[in-house]
Amino acid sequence: MNNQKLQKLLLIISGIALIPIGLSYGIVPEVTLTGAYGFPVDDTNLTHIFRAQMGLCLGQAILYLMGAFKPNIRSIAMVALIVFMLGLGAGRALSFIVDGTPAGQLTFSLIAELIMGFLGLNLYLKEEKNKETQS
Repeated sequence: MNNQKLQKLLLIISGIALIPIGLSYGIVPEVTLTGAYGFPVDDTNLTHIFRAQMGLCLGQAILYLMGAFKPNIRSIAMVALIVFMLGLGAGRALSFIVDGTPAGQLTFSLIAELIMGFLGLNLYLKEEKNKETQS
């Protein structure tokens, strides 16, 4: 499979994966987050923060899916994916060091974000190198 197809596949997988994650943060956070992580979401400010997080995730998902199907913005979507995934992964890694080991699903999230981020970075750099050799 060529690099462009791999980028498209990564963007589709990442975009589709972010939709339910984003929705779980914001539709009814007092149910989904309390059930998943065991802490109450019973404050307007906290609900507001999680709904903003939902918007961020859904916005990223839209950008990834647009980049998958519109080659003229694919590199923008790839850079956004790299920054988003590695940014989340860096924050989680810092939390591991400072706060200790979280719940299993959060450890899985760290692994998935780092894999997606570094895979995206690898594919992006290969594409940039291909552009350089073609010019």
